[in-house]
Amino acid sequence: MVQPVRLYSKGRFLGYQRSKKNQVQSASLVQIEGVNTTKDTSFYMGKRVAYVYKAKREINGSKIRVVWGRISRPHGNSGVVRVRFRKNLPPRAMEQQKKQTSAAQTTKKAPRQTKLSRDQIDRVVKGGPPVEPNKYKLLYFDGFKRNRVTWVKQVLANSSINTRAVANIAWIGESTIELCVNSKNVLKLSNAICKITGVTKNTTFCPADTLEQQAQLKHRLKWLMSSDNKN
Repeated sequence: MVQPVRLYSKGRFLGYQRSKKNQVQSASLVQIEGVNTTKDTSFYMGKRVAYVYKAKREINGSKIRVVWGRISRPHGNSGVVRVRFRKNLPPRAMEQQKKQTSAAQTTKKAPRQTKLSRDQIDRVVKGGPPVEPNKYKLLYFDGFKRNRVTWVKQVLANSSINTRAVANIAWIGESTIELCVNSKNVLKLSNAICKITGVTKNTTFCPADTLEQQAQLKHRLKWLMSSDNKN
């Protein structure tokens, strides 16, 4: 069986001939497929070029349009040629080619599957999440004078304390500070804060003695108890 022979070469519209300030839209730059040197372009000099595109409106039962042009001369040393079309090519011709090449180059990656341990599988079977949610504990310290919370965070950071372990910082009165801390880091963080000069841990304070204190505590920890907290 006779194989069909392609009697044309594909090309890519690169843009227009231009200088630093001016652009010549009547001279389109085209990179011919398989042509990489100026010597190779000599075969194509004077050949006709067809820019084929699809329009919205039908004419004579077809939406396909063609703009004809002719190769006039080489451009540079990398096999690019200048083409004079009957109508100047629109700039969106470059954008359409970029979309086609990017769509051809992108490959779909398989979704990443996380492997669950034996304990995580048991939690899911029992109706719980695979990872145990974080638990928080309230710590109270005396010795801090009431100040901006951001400055307190800077003091904690300078004392080699990981501020990410502190979920919330609030003031109780003028010299007592409340820290909502991840339960995994309570001991380490308490020892680090007590090393700060003039700061002591308050173990006798109860934040929910009265109804008013309970309401204030709920207001301070409103974000931790909300559904927006993914921790």
